[in-house]
Amino acid sequence: MSYITVYTTSDESEVAILRSLFNKEKIAFDVLGEEIEKLDTQVAKNYRVQVDEADHDKAKEILHESGFINTREHAFSNSSQKKPFNRWIFVFMAALIVVLVALIVAWLMNTN
Repeated sequence: MSYITVYTTSDESEVAILRSLFNKEKIAFDVLGEEIEKLDTQVAKNYRVQVDEADHDKAKEILHESGFINTREHAFSNSSQKKPFNRWIFVFMAALIVVLVALIVAWLMNTN
């Protein structure tokens, strides 16, 4: 059997969910865990979920239906990588709104 990586993650709970889904559908799979270094002394695990080539399309459909990938054409190896930039834009905008509201309230309090 030849295996193909269909999903990469560092979250153990995602791996557990995929194990359950693939077992339920009787898809041959394997999970490879690699230790990767983070910030000098910390070590994290990076998991690669692989399926048999014959079950590739079925696994792809399961990943799509369960929300692990957004589109059927999505690159599997990048599916778990989130863009932190979008999160920082949201945080910046929320902080900016809080500052503006504080300035408006302070201005209204001083106009007596």
